[in-house]
Amino acid sequence: MKKTKIIEIKGLCVRYNNISILKDIDLDIEEGAFLAIIGPNGAGKSTLIKAILGLIKGYKGQIRIMGTPLSSFKDWDMIGYVPQKAAHIDRIFPITAYEVVGLGLKRGIRGNNAARYINNVLSRVGMEGYADKKVYNMSGGEQQKIFIAKAIVNNPRILFLDEPTTGVDIKAQDAFYELLKSLNIEGMTIVMVTHDIAIVNKYVRQVACLNKTLIFHGDHDEFCSSQNAIELLMGEHHLIAHRH
Repeated sequence: MKKTKIIEIKGLCVRYNNISILKDIDLDIEEGAFLAIIGPNGAGKSTLIKAILGLIKGYKGQIRIMGTPLSSFKDWDMIGYVPQKAAHIDRIFPITAYEVVGLGLKRGIRGNNAARYINNVLSRVGMEGYADKKVYNMSGGEQQKIFIAKAIVNNPRILFLDEPTTGVDIKAQDAFYELLKSLNIEGMTIVMVTHDIAIVNKYVRQVACLNKTLIFHGDHDEFCSSQNAIELLMGEHHLIAHRH
């Protein structure tokens, strides 16, 4: 059965100071995908995410979200986003997990309704009982779960993450990716920028490989046999290991 295209990108070009960052990107993302966006440093991975989220002006090309042109898209509550270094908390800012998640709530949800949303999503990410804990006292893995909770408190259809496990220890990374896998199984579309190629082999079902242009887009097994993509990544000293 043909799946719905939840993101459609055609002819996307982005330039900064007359330098080409992205060129002629054609990329469709299907609803329910778990997609990793990978590539060498400076490939334009974060720029692509920001363009989809409407954070970049002056691009050329077309972007549609859930069938609607980006310029007309209004349903931002249906989009969750965890930016780079989201969990880097200043120790002099004593914000609690409950308060962080509450920052993600759509307008108009207050009082008991807000508490229900927040407590439900904390439970969903395995952080029930942490509501009153100061975020700066948490481990990196715990902080990232709180920021995932903030991003999905409105039960979005799509979750974008940009290098979400930077600074998180290996054990916590495994738990983090298991959480993303569960969210994806529940039906959430997940799009993640990462340098961690190992997760491609264990969790991700589709891969988009960038180097200013789109080098490859397809499923995991196709990616492992894509010589151009692998040579590009090996040049960055990445290791591609086949899933067993």
